[in-house]
Amino acid sequence: MVLANDWMALNPEVRGRVKTGSVTSLGSQHNQVRLAAAQVISKIATIELPKPGQWDDLMQALLDYVVRPESSVTG
Repeated sequence: MVLANDWMALNPEVRGRVKTGSVTSLGSQHNQVRLAAAQVISKIATIELPKPGQWDDLMQALLDYVVRPESSVTG
Protein backbone atom coordinates (compact mmCIF):
# COMPACT_ATOMS: atom_id res chain seq x y z
CA MET A 1 0.00 0.00 0.00
CA VAL A 2 2.80 2.42 0.84
CA LEU A 3 4.51 1.68 -2.49
CA ALA A 4 1.25 2.28 -4.35
CA ASN A 5 0.72 5.61 -2.61
CA ASP A 6 4.32 6.68 -3.26
CA TRP A 7 4.04 5.68 -6.92
CA MET A 8 0.78 7.56 -7.47
CA ALA A 9 2.22 10.62 -5.69
CA LEU A 10 4.96 10.93 -8.31
CA ASN A 11 4.64 13.51 -11.05
CA PRO A 12 2.56 11.97 -13.90
CA GLU A 13 5.32 12.83 -16.39
CA VAL A 14 7.85 10.86 -14.36
CA ARG A 15 5.46 7.92 -14.09
CA GLY A 16 4.90 8.07 -17.84
CA ARG A 17 8.62 7.99 -18.56
CA VAL A 18 9.13 5.00 -16.28
CA LYS A 19 6.25 3.14 -17.93
CA THR A 20 7.42 3.95 -21.45
CA GLY A 21 10.98 2.97 -20.64
CA SER A 22 9.87 -0.27 -19.06
CA VAL A 23 7.77 -1.31 -22.06
CA THR A 24 10.57 -0.29 -24.41
CA SER A 25 13.03 -2.38 -22.41
CA LEU A 26 11.05 -5.51 -23.22
CA GLY A 27 12.78 -5.32 -26.60
CA SER A 28 16.26 -5.48 -25.11
CA GLN A 29 18.72 -8.08 -26.34
CA HIS A 30 19.68 -8.75 -22.72
CA ASN A 31 17.56 -11.28 -20.87
CA GLN A 32 18.11 -9.68 -17.44
CA VAL A 33 16.90 -6.32 -18.74
CA ARG A 34 13.76 -7.92 -20.20
CA LEU A 35 13.06 -9.73 -16.94
CA ALA A 36 13.51 -6.58 -14.87
CA ALA A 37 11.26 -4.63 -17.24
CA ALA A 38 8.56 -7.30 -16.96
CA GLN A 39 8.72 -7.12 -13.17
CA VAL A 40 8.46 -3.33 -13.18
CA ILE A 41 5.52 -3.44 -15.61
CA SER A 42 3.79 -6.06 -13.48
CA LYS A 43 4.14 -4.03 -10.29
CA ILE A 44 3.01 -0.77 -11.87
CA ALA A 45 0.09 -2.51 -13.58
CA THR A 46 -0.98 -3.97 -10.24
CA ILE A 47 -1.12 -0.43 -8.85
CA GLU A 48 -2.56 1.44 -11.81
CA LEU A 49 -4.89 -0.84 -13.76
CA PRO A 50 -7.58 -1.02 -11.05
CA LYS A 51 -7.81 2.79 -11.17
CA PRO A 52 -9.92 4.27 -14.00
CA GLY A 53 -7.91 6.22 -16.55
CA GLN A 54 -4.52 4.87 -15.52
CA TRP A 55 -2.26 3.21 -18.10
CA ASP A 56 -5.15 2.62 -20.45
CA ASP A 57 -2.80 1.82 -23.33
CA LEU A 58 -0.78 -0.90 -21.56
CA MET A 59 -2.67 -3.89 -22.89
CA GLN A 60 -2.59 -2.57 -26.45
CA ALA A 61 1.14 -1.80 -26.19
CA LEU A 62 1.86 -5.32 -24.93
CA LEU A 63 -0.34 -6.88 -27.60
CA ASP A 64 1.35 -4.81 -30.31
CA TYR A 65 4.73 -5.87 -29.03
CA VAL A 66 3.83 -9.56 -28.94
CA VAL A 67 2.16 -9.60 -32.35
CA ARG A 68 4.61 -7.34 -34.19
CA PRO A 69 7.78 -6.70 -32.14
CA GLU A 70 9.70 -5.46 -35.18
CA SER A 71 7.16 -2.75 -35.98
CA SER A 72 5.98 -1.79 -32.51
CA VAL A 73 7.09 1.32 -30.69
CA THR A 74 8.72 -0.90 -28.11
CA GLY A 75 10.44 -3.28 -30.51
